[in-house]
Amino acid sequence: MLPATFIQSHHYIDLLNCHKITMNTFKKLIRKIAGNKELSVSRDAEAPSDFYDQAYSSTSEYFKHYTNSRYYFIWTVLLDRVIRISQHARVLEIGCGPGQFAQMLVDNEIKSYYGFDFSAKAIELAQGKSLQTANFHVGNAYEEPLMQRSASMFDVVICTEVLEHIDRDLEVINRLEPGTRLLATVPNFPYVSHVRHFDTVQSVRERYATYFNHFTVVGLKQPHPSTNVYWVFEGIVSNGKSNQ
Repeated sequence: MLPATFIQSHHYIDLLNCHKITMNTFKKLIRKIAGNKELSVSRDAEAPSDFYDQAYSSTSEYFKHYTNSRYYFIWTVLLDRVIRISQHARVLEIGCGPGQFAQMLVDNEIKSYYGFDFSAKAIELAQGKSLQTANFHVGNAYEEPLMQRSASMFDVVICTEVLEHIDRDLEVINRLEPGTRLLATVPNFPYVSHVRHFDTVQSVRERYATYFNHFTVVGLKQPHPSTNVYWVFEGIVSNGKSNQ
């Protein structure tokens, strides 16, 4: 558990500024999750879908064009990797959010895209972009049937800033069809909805590498705050289970 005093730390203030969330809104979100009990933050259990519905409804970051998003510097790297796989890559995105990265892919002539998110509000925003070659639906990574055909139907699966939010991240990886190429990102910093974060490249390798062949991971430092790093990892799902 993170005490209320930790929420007031400079690190959390920086994160709030990045998300354009006021401290009052932040506290309301925490109280909602905590059932209006003590103001504390738990990283031991994932947040429910209504937490994300509220975030997608009230956070200006999710209404920006992708070129103005704080994630743009990450998406440019992912776009380059997708296009190197194939200019006509078939893409599945786990946790697509409001469709900003999907719009970037479509604008760069990716013509086969499927994205799902368990937040109905996120999907509403994504569908509102009216992207002709993108398909969005509400879905849960623990149950989504497309994941079991992820290698046969798609050239690459994208999963950005999702695995750190869910309790059973390894179960999600296990649900991917063997042979799936996964491109994913995870952060090095805590946040109200994170159940884990990764301080080093080695910690990312230790958790995920054994599930993949040809596993690689690199760090991308966020311009502000400069202490934030997003780890980009890529690999081919081996047999759907840890190689250990």
